[in-house]
Amino acid sequence: MLIGTRTSSEENAYRELVKNTHAHAFLKARQVPEMQCCTRSGSQNNLERQIVCMANDSTYAVVEEVANQVGFHLTRVPSTAEAERALQISEDAQTPHRQRVRVLITALGQRQENSCFSLLAAPRKAPLFVCVYSHTAASTASIRLACFDAGANMVTADPKSLQQALSKHGPPGRGEMASENDYPPSALHAFALVVCRRRSDGKYLLVQEFANSGFWLPGGRVDAGENLADAAVRETLEEAGVAIRLTGVLRFEYRPLGVSDTRMRVIFLAEPLDDTQPAKSIPDYESVGASWVSAEECLEIEARDRVRGPEPGQWVRYLSSGGVAAPMTILTAQEGSTPKCANEQ
Repeated sequence: MLIGTRTSSEENAYRELVKNTHAHAFLKARQVPEMQCCTRSGSQNNLERQIVCMANDSTYAVVEEVANQVGFHLTRVPSTAEAERALQISEDAQTPHRQRVRVLITALGQRQENSCFSLLAAPRKAPLFVCVYSHTAASTASIRLACFDAGANMVTADPKSLQQALSKHGPPGRGEMASENDYPPSALHAFALVVCRRRSDGKYLLVQEFANSGFWLPGGRVDAGENLADAAVRETLEEAGVAIRLTGVLRFEYRPLGVSDTRMRVIFLAEPLDDTQPAKSIPDYESVGASWVSAEECLEIEARDRVRGPEPGQWVRYLSSGGVAAPMTILTAQEGSTPKCANEQ
């Protein structure tokens, strides 16, 4: 349900109000009159979870329905001056804790006397969840930003969203909901694997693992401070003795292992820098050697259960049937960077 859809001329008026409102100066200059307001129960002495609302009749009806659903007491005020007066009373040390205002819901307002920006910018002595309920503000990026810049916690024109926010008593920063900063630290274990195919004959590079555990793809754990691509190149050289060039990304895997551990693997497609470079044959702590094998030989080794895992046969089948890799540009260490198009230099 959307309340208060604006015409273009009205929206321009709102933009001008945002531009010309000087909230702090306005608050200092004006005299705040005695509060004149109406409450849903007709009494101000029976308040427990209090909302102050400044809005027109249609918006107020929506807020009133939401307040009833979540168990808040609603006080309606017609102007910023009276809203400010209600908040001042709430913040007074003499006011019982259960009678203090928890939430301020305000329309955007088109005139100085009912502008939300004066209320948003005023300093508060106590926590207050402030929501601007306005279709114009919710659907216009510049006005939405202006509301948050002035001090709003929420901008919406959706009753369900308002109900959900009030049910949870505000966002994580106010302490009512769990924050991700309270979660236990999580360790990320990253690995880079390589499917290396030789251009000259289409053979694949397989590493012979220790302890007679069979053949597998070259690759291993990403070292601290190392990016995925560098780890893939390094591990292939160490385990298989071949220098490679990465040509694409075949797969990206991200698997949580519990609340504190996550395993990530990226499988690259590659080709040797030099097709004539022999595979490693000197055993060391990385591997006992490596071999260039045809697709048929790879599948034969798999059939004889002489592979450490299923990945070599899986990727040989995939590539032999015309499978392709994603471009390397999908991986980058630069946040916010955009890959170049094919026609860009």
